[in-house]
Amino acid sequence: MNTQALQNKVRTIQAKRNNEEGFTLVELLVVITILGVLAAVVVFSISGITDKSKSSACAADKSAVDTAIESYRAQTNGWPATLTALVPTYVRSLPGTSTATALKTNGAEFTYNSTTGQFATVTACPT
Repeated sequence: MNTQALQNKVRTIQAKRNNEEGFTLVELLVVITILGVLAAVVVFSISGITDKSKSSACAADKSAVDTAIESYRAQTNGWPATLTALVPTYVRSLPGTSTATALKTNGAEFTYNSTTGQFATVTACPT
């Protein structure tokens, strides 16, 4: 190939590249910034959802044990002496790390009064 032909090929390639359009650096930076902001919004909205789920789970656990206590009272005409008396007839198991006299679930703690069949709040469910 001679020099003239080679120069013509180089000019042809350069002409084709000059016609190509692409994104500028500024455009790419704007898009990356927008994606970063959207990602931050999603992360913060998801964290709020998990907080609500812990609160709902706590209330559901307490309600389930309250219902089991009422069922025990309806069948025996008395309050259970301890929360463990409810297992397995009225509840499959006590939620969280509950003991015989305390219901502990999802960051909340309630003490059980066997005289009244009621709970006293030590630490409320998260809100």
